Amino acid sequence: EIKVSLEGMAWVTRQIETKEVQRVMSLRSKMVEPPSPSFVHVGEAFFCVQSNIDSIRLPDPNFIAMSWRFVSRLMSNPQKIVDSLRELKRGSTSLKFCQCVNEYTNNKLWPPARSKVRQDDPLLHMMALYVELFLVAEQATLDNGGMPVQVLSKGSRAGVQAR
Repeated sequence: EIKVSLEGMAWVTRQIETKEVQRVMSLRSKMVEPPSPSFVHVGEAFFCVQSNIDSIRLPDPNFIAMSWRFVSRLMSNPQKIVDSLRELKRGSTSLKFCQCVNEYTNNKLWPPARSKVRQDDPLLHMMALYVELFLVAEQATLDNGGMPVQVLSKGSRAGVQAR
């Protein structure tokens, strides 16, 4: 479950790195009106995941115009998005953060996996897929006790294992 999610997240990151997707992001960032309310909602969740800050607000449809300005501004630099996704620390997410992001995916504006909205908009689909996979990986990590406090190395294992 975690491995498949991480592979999917890596795939999305590689897709965002392609010139075609970066061109689409750049064009979208210049749009005055958002492509759809779902696009803004998914984009907001996608950028919240990148921030990994516990104090994010819950989704509110009354802030779509403000959220679009935020999302479109962030999309204007696709390489920064790729860098941010690569710097995301696996397993550093809190339960509170997962619950908050889950509020986005459970909202009526979140397009279902095989919906026409996602089929018609590959960029929206990639961002939504990344958020969904992130939630699966992080929730599974939390459910299984979280990440180790420190990475086990040969030196730190000395004396721990019997020969």
